[in-house]
Amino acid sequence: MVSAKINSARWEQRCAWGVFGEHLLQLVRLLLEFAALEAPPLERKLVAILAADVAGYSRMMHQDEDATLATLTTHRTIIDDLIIAG
Repeated sequence: MVSAKINSARWEQRCAWGVFGEHLLQLVRLLLEFAALEAPPLERKLVAILAADVAGYSRMMHQDEDATLATLTTHRTIIDDLIIAG
C-alpha cells in the first residue's frame, strides 16, 4: 500500500512536470534569449499638453450651439497651426 502511494505521488509529479514542465522550459529559454537582446536606441521627444477652459462655454452652448462649436473649432485650428509651425 505504501509503495502504491509513493508511485502515485511520483506519477502525479511527473504528470505535472510533463504537462507544464516542457512549456515552462521553453518559456524560460525564450525569456533568457529576450533578455540577451539589445534594445534599439530610443528617440525621445519632449511633449507638452495644452488644457484650455472656455469661459462661459455652457452659456454660449445654450444660446447658440452651432456658433459656439464653429468658434471653438476656428480657435482650435489656429492653436493647432501654431503648434505645428513650432
